Amino acid sequence: MKKKYIDVISNKNLMFLSTRNEAFPFPVLENFAAENIVVISNLSYIISAFGESESIYYVKINNIEDYVNGILKYYQIWKNDKDRY
Repeated sequence: MKKKYIDVISNKNLMFLSTRNEAFPFPVLENFAAENIVVISNLSYIISAFGESESIYYVKINNIEDYVNGILKYYQIWKNDKDRY
């Protein structure tokens, strides 16, 4: 099961996590390890845990437009450098 999970996230490019309450989002760490981009809610403890990075985009809770903008931002990066991802 563990190998299957690793294979699944390693074969992806982006993690989208809309959360209001996450004790510590281990899926974010797992996706960073797989070199995936992460779009996640801008909760203060998540920001303090992961800081600012090119690989993470923080979005405002309940702001669909912000979520879409995060996804589109990384879509453009991927589109311009498909070999990297």
